Amino acid sequence: MSITLYCHHGWSYDQTFWAPLLAQLPHVTPLLIDEGYYGVPSFPPPPSTPYWAVGHSAGVMALLGQELPQCLGLIAINGFAQFHESDDFPHGIPPRMIARMQRRLTTQPNDVLHRFRQSCGDHSPLPNAPLQSDRLHAGLERLCHDNHRPFLDRWNGRLYSLAGADDPLSPARAGLPAPAQATTRQGGHLLPLTDPAFCASFIQTIINNP
Repeated sequence: MSITLYCHHGWSYDQTFWAPLLAQLPHVTPLLIDEGYYGVPSFPPPPSTPYWAVGHSAGVMALLGQELPQCLGLIAINGFAQFHESDDFPHGIPPRMIARMQRRLTTQPNDVLHRFRQSCGDHSPLPNAPLQSDRLHAGLERLCHDNHRPFLDRWNGRLYSLAGADDPLSPARAGLPAPAQATTRQGGHLLPLTDPAFCASFIQTIINNP
């Protein structure tokens, strides 16, 4: 029987981000969230039958904060529970840097997205669609303020973290803390794009042996 993967992408991407990974998992049924950064957002409700949640980057933080009663577990790739630096989270990104991106997003949205994605190792063109600046701003606002670390404990025994040892984003490079079962892989911030076969194997092993 096919298992459903409820997938949430990260900031500056859309649901097509998952295509290389899903091509390696032909027997799963994907249910894809789209934040609408390049078009109409899509937030399908979680399945009413058991499924697995898979998040990348900011998508992990979003999933951590949700009530997902039928979810068998959350698989985090390049994920974090908090992005911004704070007194009790010193390896976060300084809020002033996120605020600078927000200001520049108003006047130079394409440049901001290109620079961010290139800093993560992605030199591909942006999607050929109008940028939705309000949604991109809202996404940065969440990165600047949200702290979902208090939600980690409710995932005890159902939380898996795959981090990239060379991830340029320090909160993601650290991976999720306990109670997550943590794995580190050589690579950067875009493991589902740069190493989809390993990510697929990582996911398949977990769902076969929860």
